[in-house]
Amino acid sequence: MGSMIPHSLNNLIERVEAASGPDRELDLAIMVALDLRPDWLRKSTGELWVDASGRNPVVRWADQSVGRSVGNPNVDDGPKFTASLDAAMTLVPDDCTWLRLSPATMTVSRPDPNEKRWAKHFDARAATPALALCAAALKARARTPDEKDQTNG
Repeated sequence: MGSMIPHSLNNLIERVEAASGPDRELDLAIMVALDLRPDWLRKSTGELWVDASGRNPVVRWADQSVGRSVGNPNVDDGPKFTASLDAAMTLVPDDCTWLRLSPATMTVSRPDPNEKRWAKHFDARAATPALALCAAALKARARTPDEKDQTNG
């Protein structure tokens, strides 16, 4: 039986679909939600978090022993997923393919392991192709290949 999309990821998908254009804070939120750590942090324990307290939001690293604070080190700038179709494509899971259905609609498809067809589709509509692909890719990432698609109604 498939599990529902985690509430925080579902909220992020909704924010991406509702955005009117590229949004750096959304880029960073995607980076945090998917735990896209730079290589130098791969073996570390702790968490990534978005610090929006300054002029420009940044991703910071919080070690479990210290917790979150503006004194935590900044992590690299990260991709601009919501501004670049090339960056958004990196969010598409390796076992999936993507297709532009219309100027504002993208779909990410995953093959059914028991069939010879693309059985699971994750559609998203947004203001720009990059935003739509981000949302569709996040929907696909929220599902493992054996889970039932519960994101498209």
